[in-house]
Amino acid sequence: MSPKEEPEKQWLITKKPVTVHTAPNATVVVQLQIGTIVKQLARSDAQEKNGDSQHDWYHIEMADGKQGWILGHLTMSFDPEEKANLYRQIAQAQPLSLSEQTELTDFLARATEEVQSPPEMAAELALLHLLSLRKSIDQFDWKAYPVISLDKTAEKPLPSDYKTWLKKQLQERHIYHDDVQSTAAGHSVWHLHAHLFWKLHDKYYPLPITDRIAWAGARNSVGGICYGYFECDLRNLEDTTMSYLKYHPTGKYVAEALEEMATVLDNIIDQNQVLFESKESLKWLRHFAVLRATVERTTHPKKAQVLGKIDKL
Repeated sequence: MSPKEEPEKQWLITKKPVTVHTAPNATVVVQLQIGTIVKQLARSDAQEKNGDSQHDWYHIEMADGKQGWILGHLTMSFDPEEKANLYRQIAQAQPLSLSEQTELTDFLARATEEVQSPPEMAAELALLHLLSLRKSIDQFDWKAYPVISLDKTAEKPLPSDYKTWLKKQLQERHIYHDDVQSTAAGHSVWHLHAHLFWKLHDKYYPLPITDRIAWAGARNSVGGICYGYFECDLRNLEDTTMSYLKYHPTGKYVAEALEEMATVLDNIIDQNQVLFESKESLKWLRHFAVLRATVERTTHPKKAQVLGKIDKL
């Protein structure tokens, strides 16, 4: 295949594996990561079938100046002026394997640093990074690896690549190991720190995107187990659903938030959990007052139902 000279063009790697060859269908020299940008030097005359489609081979140059050939089946044309939109398209690609999800997470961490404007887009990319990070944790089959600590050996140790990636997230304080839930489950349970969502939310509030960010933060696990203690259930409610309603009383997810709040209150009422010493009653009455005031700010029809449950506490 003779290469065809064309005007300079750039390509963005959207999924894996995209391998660089010394020539079309020749020796592989390196595999490119999701989000890598390469410069096209030439294009082959003939296309090659991959799956049900025909694709070109591109002679490319990488950021380090090295050259090679890639098949263009997992790429998209890259325009620096549209990079934020292109990065978002990559983030929304589905489905992804676990290795693709972790690689996407790392790419979105870099993209978040790179794209600072417009603010709405910067906030969305940062949110997509956190959501991808959470997927990378949730997607792993923890039940197959009954290990409680990363530093302890086990009969079936974690895959080395994933363990390295996990340690990096731990060092950067993105995630934490839930000792209580891990002991109860018999295998590791990891969570994303909820404060990452709320820090992002506060940075961009009151942009419209913060409604999504707040709800993602409210849906993030708070960790631990309450074991029927109403104080614990109430604090968790305050840290999640109530925090969402506090900032977004007319937001998109108000109905779901009120429904979740009603479920928690029903559990407290049904189990007669509200039992405390008289010296603590004033403190908790204040909590109930804040709970009621938060719900009263909403305009959803479910408000009356939830207020009625609060009055039963």
